[in-house]
Amino acid sequence: MPAQAVESGANQELFELVGFLGDSSRQDVQKAALDIVVGLTASQEGINRLKPAAEGLLSRLFRLLPDRALSGQALAALVNLSQDDAMRASLVRMRAVSRIMEAVREKTCPHLRLLCMLLANLTVGEPACEELLQLDTPGMEGLHMALLLKLFITSAVTMDAAPAPAAAAAAAAAAPAAGAAPRPRGSGGGDAAAAAAAGGAAAASGDPCEHLGAVITNVTRLKKGREMLLEPGRGLLQALASQLAPGSSEGRRRGCSGALRNCCLSAEADGTLGAVLGDEAVLLRMLGPISGGAASDPDDNVREALAEAVAVLAAAPGGKAVLLPLGAAEQLRAGYESEEHPGVCAAMEAAGRSLFNLFGEAEEGEGEEAAEAPAAGAAA
Repeated sequence: MPAQAVESGANQELFELVGFLGDSSRQDVQKAALDIVVGLTASQEGINRLKPAAEGLLSRLFRLLPDRALSGQALAALVNLSQDDAMRASLVRMRAVSRIMEAVREKTCPHLRLLCMLLANLTVGEPACEELLQLDTPGMEGLHMALLLKLFITSAVTMDAAPAPAAAAAAAAAAPAAGAAPRPRGSGGGDAAAAAAAGGAAAASGDPCEHLGAVITNVTRLKKGREMLLEPGRGLLQALASQLAPGSSEGRRRGCSGALRNCCLSAEADGTLGAVLGDEAVLLRMLGPISGGAASDPDDNVREALAEAVAVLAAAPGGKAVLLPLGAAEQLRAGYESEEHPGVCAAMEAAGRSLFNLFGEAEEGEGEEAAEAPAAGAAA
């Protein structure tokens, strides 16, 4: 049989399979079809086989989200598919971010963790971040993000036996205004893509919102996203910094450190440097995880993000005058002595050169420029 005929037959079977996903009159057939699709999404080869029917497949999977019996598997398939560049682009074109936010807001889908994972994968690209920020919807900008920030912060407060007052206050500040109309490589290739192992070890965590950390990192690659976190009087930056504590999950610590780094890297260009340097509580929380000893964060990605943020602030106008009274030089020196990760060491050396001749690599007064830091969209 000619190869073209074989391919045509395979595509016909694929379209029939996708058609069965929409046949709610035969739930056993619908469930069997979904089982096959989920299995195919577990590998790149399987995802490639599904691509000819991508548009119909993705649409039907979204229609299953309100179905409590099938929504978990449908979302698992979507999370896996969103790892693929072409499938992710198709999801963005069909405004998947808005569909997810509708499900989150209306609580029509019981699988919040998987919804957050899907958002994290989609927001690897800027178009999804722009949709999440609602930049094309005058009068509604930021409502989706306000809801996600409230979820992220309040879920941390709920899990913490003794929540910090600042975090609780920020959670209230993050909520959309009363009467307002309703709406995540921060992680690119890293946290967000890793999130696609739907179900696995990550699902065992009791924190359904931890993947929102990756979403916040991704969104803060955009100036509008950074402006939301730094809006005066809301305390959102302090709330994120408070989640760098050892009790937070790795996903939360990575997400928060990535967002803080993005805000610091662009602070001078954004005109927000004064706001960042003026928040001593945030600066102290950023220094703790890179100070060595028991306070040091066990995750290399977290320490590297925070060290890079401190390096940029140390080199910025007025940064040295703010950081030195906070004990930054002593904490960097202590952390550097036990640090083994090359990226963290390089960032600490850059910060040290800006503060003083901490590591014997520059004379005092030199090194006012920080070592080149990654672009604002670097992985958390």
